[in-house]
Amino acid sequence: MNVHQEWMIDDSTSDDDIGYFFSRNYGSAASVTLCHDGTLVFDGYHRKMVIKNIGTEREQVVIENAADLVL
Repeated sequence: MNVHQEWMIDDSTSDDDIGYFFSRNYGSAASVTLCHDGTLVFDGYHRKMVIKNIGTEREQVVIENAADLVL
């Protein structure tokens, strides 16, 4: 089976944010966005991870839909 994969610039982000999305077989599968406030957002098909306040003492990681990651 031939799989088409590529990273593309996400034009839907605001002018202050930088975003890319990963396309697999011409469907969006994941995205990564660096927001103007220093927040980094990884958004995949099943879960979303947000890293806030990068490089500060208040740095925080939030993972949504993490129930299947907990042992």
